Amino acid sequence: MITLEIIEKQQEIILEIEKEKEIEISVESGTGGMLPYYDGEYEFTPRTTEILIPTKNKSMVDDVTIFQIPYKEVSNPEGGHTVTIGIE
Repeated sequence: MITLEIIEKQQEIILEIEKEKEIEISVESGTGGMLPYYDGEYEFTPRTTEILIPTKNKSMVDDVTIFQIPYKEVSNPEGGHTVTIGIE
């Protein structure tokens, strides 16, 4: 039996094994259970309503990117400014 523990998450590891019998490879979480793969979006723009990103107990292949909050400012007829923050 071969046990491989990966400490660096950003590192590519290549493992070559000469196979005489079938080899089973699995990925386990720190709690010892299998982690399902997260196959959702990895990029989000903030909105005026809550966004839930269902990543709990999931294996992810990349970082999640949260973009800057959209901000728009325009002049209004009363001589002031109208500001829009976020998107619907």
